[in-house]
Amino acid sequence: MLERASGCLENAGQRLLRDSSGPIRSRKSLHPHFWTYKQADSDHSLRSSTFPNVSDGRSPRVSRSSQHSSSATEDANSPVLDFLYPPRTRDFAVSWLIRPGRRVALRKRRQLTPNVARPYTSEAVHLLEDIPKPFSGVGFTVFHGQDDKERQTAELLKVLGANSLPDYDKAWRLYSKSGQGPELLSNLLLYLSNSERRVDRRRMRRLFDRIPVNDRPAEAYVHMTKSLLRSGDHADVRTICKEAMARGVGTQAWTIAFTFFVETRRWEEALGLWEFRPLEFEHDPSHAVVSEFHFSSELPRLVLAFSEYLKENGDSIEVNGAPSLAQFLLTCLFKSPDVMHSMAIETILQLNQAFKRLDLLKATHYFNAIETLLSAEVRSTAMKSLVVYRNFRFLLPDRSPTQKLLRKILTMLASFEVSQSVLYILDEYASFYGKPDIAAYRAALRAFSRAGDVEHVYEVFDRLLRDHGNPQSRHLVIPLLYVHAKSGRVENTLREFRRISEEFNMEPNTVCWNVVLLAYANAWDIAGAFHTFQRMLDSAVEPDSHTFGTLMGLCANKGDLDGVLHLFTVAKGRQVKITTPLIDTIVEACCNNQKLEDAETVAEACLNLNVTGSRVRMWNMLLWSYACRADLISMSRIQSRMQAAGIQPDGMTYAALMLSLVVIGRPDSARRLLRSLHQSHRMHATEFHYAIVLFGYVKARNRDMVYIIYREIAERFEKPGVSSRLLAFRSVIERDLQLIKEGRGSESGVKPRLAKSEAFLAETIAEFDMNGLLSKPQQHGSTKLSIKEAFPSMYYEYIITAYGVAGAMDRVKELFDEYNTVVPALHPSEADQAPPLRLLSSLMFAHLKAGQYTKVEDCWKVAFQRALEISRRPPVESWIPTTKLPEGTVIQPPQPLLPSSGRHQEALVLDSPTKTMDEADPAAPILQSRRFILSRCLSLYMRSLAYRNQTRKISDVISEIESAGFSLTTHNWSTYVQMLTTSERSSDQFKAFTIFEEKFMPNFPGWRALRKGFGVRPEGVPATIDEVEDPRRGHLHGYLGKAGRKIWGKVQPDFMQPTYITMIYLSSALLDFRERSIVDGGAELRALYLAAPQTIEAIADMPYLRDKFQGVLLRRREERGDKTATMEPYEYFVWTGGVLGVEGQSRIVTESGDLETLDEEGITTAKGDSPAFTSEQAAESDHSRNALEAALEQGDGEMPWALVDDAEETESPRKTLASEDEQDMEAETLLRHKRQNSETDVFQQDGSVAFDKGQRWVDILSLVRSERGLRDKPPIDKSTERKSVGNQQSTATDGSEASTMGSES
Repeated sequence: MLERASGCLENAGQRLLRDSSGPIRSRKSLHPHFWTYKQADSDHSLRSSTFPNVSDGRSPRVSRSSQHSSSATEDANSPVLDFLYPPRTRDFAVSWLIRPGRRVALRKRRQLTPNVARPYTSEAVHLLEDIPKPFSGVGFTVFHGQDDKERQTAELLKVLGANSLPDYDKAWRLYSKSGQGPELLSNLLLYLSNSERRVDRRRMRRLFDRIPVNDRPAEAYVHMTKSLLRSGDHADVRTICKEAMARGVGTQAWTIAFTFFVETRRWEEALGLWEFRPLEFEHDPSHAVVSEFHFSSELPRLVLAFSEYLKENGDSIEVNGAPSLAQFLLTCLFKSPDVMHSMAIETILQLNQAFKRLDLLKATHYFNAIETLLSAEVRSTAMKSLVVYRNFRFLLPDRSPTQKLLRKILTMLASFEVSQSVLYILDEYASFYGKPDIAAYRAALRAFSRAGDVEHVYEVFDRLLRDHGNPQSRHLVIPLLYVHAKSGRVENTLREFRRISEEFNMEPNTVCWNVVLLAYANAWDIAGAFHTFQRMLDSAVEPDSHTFGTLMGLCANKGDLDGVLHLFTVAKGRQVKITTPLIDTIVEACCNNQKLEDAETVAEACLNLNVTGSRVRMWNMLLWSYACRADLISMSRIQSRMQAAGIQPDGMTYAALMLSLVVIGRPDSARRLLRSLHQSHRMHATEFHYAIVLFGYVKARNRDMVYIIYREIAERFEKPGVSSRLLAFRSVIERDLQLIKEGRGSESGVKPRLAKSEAFLAETIAEFDMNGLLSKPQQHGSTKLSIKEAFPSMYYEYIITAYGVAGAMDRVKELFDEYNTVVPALHPSEADQAPPLRLLSSLMFAHLKAGQYTKVEDCWKVAFQRALEISRRPPVESWIPTTKLPEGTVIQPPQPLLPSSGRHQEALVLDSPTKTMDEADPAAPILQSRRFILSRCLSLYMRSLAYRNQTRKISDVISEIESAGFSLTTHNWSTYVQMLTTSERSSDQFKAFTIFEEKFMPNFPGWRALRKGFGVRPEGVPATIDEVEDPRRGHLHGYLGKAGRKIWGKVQPDFMQPTYITMIYLSSALLDFRERSIVDGGAELRALYLAAPQTIEAIADMPYLRDKFQGVLLRRREERGDKTATMEPYEYFVWTGGVLGVEGQSRIVTESGDLETLDEEGITTAKGDSPAFTSEQAAESDHSRNALEAALEQGDGEMPWALVDDAEETESPRKTLASEDEQDMEAETLLRHKRQNSETDVFQQDGSVAFDKGQRWVDILSLVRSERGLRDKPPIDKSTERKSVGNQQSTATDGSEASTMGSES
């Protein structure tokens, strides 16, 4: 009251203590010199100053108060006690008094919170802290200064934007002291909305209520909604959202509230909000506003819960808008790719069944779900659409699918090369629309032709002729050609090619000619392909990029880089559009010639070109090449470059990563990676990926895992391909060889017999199906041979080599005669061809072991002629001469320009490959990539000559093959040196020392490294190649280990690496020189030292070792058997779940397992099993399947699989799903149940590879580092672990022990 009754005019002190915009409450706001006093600084007197009128600067409230106290104001306006102020202070006060003041805002009356009496609680005090209070002890009002409010505002903004722990009380106090402008309101509401305290929620409500209804922004509704949802005031949420929606600014707030109620399963509140949903939902439930919803991955379970709610409240369904909400939720669910692609098929079927019972399921929901699944890029996800379609036909039999939907399904089947469901979809088409249209027939023919299904291609084509007559488009005839061309059947392809003009009265176009070229390419008939190309030109048919791509691919596969570049130049000259497949062949040719830097240069240049097509294949070839070298650093670099360029990985990219893990000896890591990639839907696991994992276990001699993986392949893909069977065959042979070595491979007095191996081979030949083999994806392990060459030659190669090791020469002859009988029956066109070089080398090895040296020479003559045939460079330049361009046009093959259609013409820089590549001799009759193709046969032939004492003839043989263009590897030169040292002629021994001095001594690593199998590290060897070494053997820094030398020997075969055995042979020859020195007085020995001083000195430093080589060759002792290895046996990790098995157990087995129990086991082979693999693991697989069925029966609600089975029995007698797709769906369902019922990871015992959501790339270096804790040979405690392992393995399983083939094989 005193404050209201008394008014005063400001004197100097008051004016000095007041800021122009508010009261001064701090000493900091005063002038820095206010608190200092110096008498000499004052020249002015406060009395002589003229005081301005300050009435204009007072606030309205002050003006009203001054009307009642004018006299008091006059007294207060006169300066008093000015003598107390120093002169400088009086000058400063005068300068402030003459400044015009701003109007000070009136102070509001105290406003109490409604319905709150006497707010004495601390909570109420917090709510009213924004009311300014006067200074205590003064009789007049001190107003806040404007600078102080700005400072409080800045401090408030700093608090609101801080990353530290929130201080809600401080923020509220600062807001109370600030200007409380509307610009702070939204930020403060957002800040307080994160608080869980009730007082902060009441503060938010007070702030929200202060805003006029018509001025409330959308952000205020959003923050208030979030706060109310946290506090549980759901009734107020509905009021707030309804008000916001009425004003047209509440879509975001409504979305947040509605999503919250759905995720928390508060269906009453959700239906309450649904009454005033956004207008967009009324006419278009698929409106873009739906994307604002942020439902969790639990949306399918939420929708199922909503169906249960509707089932329990059936009477009120039609009243509160529940049907429209159900329609909306189903639409959101079935149109969400992220949700649908990760949803198990069991859940989809449960949803359909639940809403069908409520009569809320519409055909459009099915169509949305099917189209969303069809959009998936991974087969395991897209194939779910077929199950959903079958369920649609069962639950809604009176509704018909659209023709567009059926065509989309057929197109999907063709893209994934799946043929099982094509006829079923065609029958569906006919049942609804009378007959399939032309587009449906075209998609069906494409699907069967890509799958290599000859029988069904003709069946569908006959139906096409019956329904629509003769085809009027070549696109309908091309599948007849392609199904034969894919398998390399040239004659059948040409027969269908002639039908185009003779029967259908159409002229073959470029596409038809390209398919004929593809047939020759798949038959590896390069001469026939170029002859067909010439016929194509003679027929006035213009070639396109596919034409040249096929021809360039043939040359690139042979490693003919010059031929590839020549064809590229011809394509440019004919103005053919440049595409990425053409550039792929250049990269491939560089990789086949071990020019990886050049290949990388070409791939990098392609990134800057405006060409069509995917670039992933060329980069995949680089990854594969580096993977074969165990160069993980370069692989990581290539991955980073692909990721930076926006190139998405595919199945072959991941296959290269798996291969690198296999090369470095980590097949378990490769298996885990494949499982994680498949289950995360990043790729679909094919038999090719399985073959890589299987190769890793065969290489590691882990026959337990070989059996498990091969059995899984047989169950998943029905008929294993060439590579899978071949790898399993190798494992069976190793087992049989170990049985023979232990004396249990045959009865006493009977020659050794590889019984299981022969049974496996007989079964493979009996089940031969060329269509099935050629329809398989890429085959691993065929060493760049065609399917016709690889099968059955490589099978006979392995078993003939094994019998050669066992010394059963009679059986070798019988098997080779059998091969000569089988090949004409399987491949009539290959009857006159000589056997492949690998098979010839196996025969030479067997004859060499049997001492049949004449037959070795006969095989060598055949091998030499065969090598010349397959290694000659095709005369591409004479077959296809360079097109003559108009005058003035300069041809630059290294820098081909893009076609004129490109917006920016850029040059493809190929200078690096052509300049850095070794200049090929024009007279050389063979390709540079085939220089070492005779290495294996040559070493065997040199030994046979030496054993016949015809060592001098070896030099003539070497001269002959070098003049033909072939080269010798380090193994060939080592063999040559060893054979020369065994000669009885001193000249041959002398030559051995000179050759070794010239070629090997520059790379001599010293005895410390050589005796352990280490060698000099060549330039360019990656550091990660050391990962392949056996950790039990230790490692010498700076040297290349034994396993690394084997890998690098394939990359650089002519890098000379001296071996310990060769040095022993030379030492033995040196002893002969010393013995002869007694006769010649040492002249020969001195000449030898002058010719090979480094070799003599190295031999002089040879350490004395107690091994069989020094004992037999140097100390003339009798040869004995090898001692039992003192090294600890390998400990193999076995996971019985295989690759994609959900149920599995881990165990440890050693390579010294007992084989005796295998013979005592019953040989009961399950259906589809190979007779070579019979053990208790068959029961484990059956147990897994039974557990899967049991888990499915325990699903929520009724069993949806029964609906599918019934539908299939009544509607579709045909098989509509492949075995691998059925297993994927069953495993996904079982894995989901196990993860729900288990708190631990299902694969905890095995380990797994973790991926971030949305992560597509897997860095190989990071993967290897993370997998170090999951080594494939984990260390175990010998004293305790072996006991537990022994208890777990009461009976040995087939493959639980490992053996090693003889080193000579």
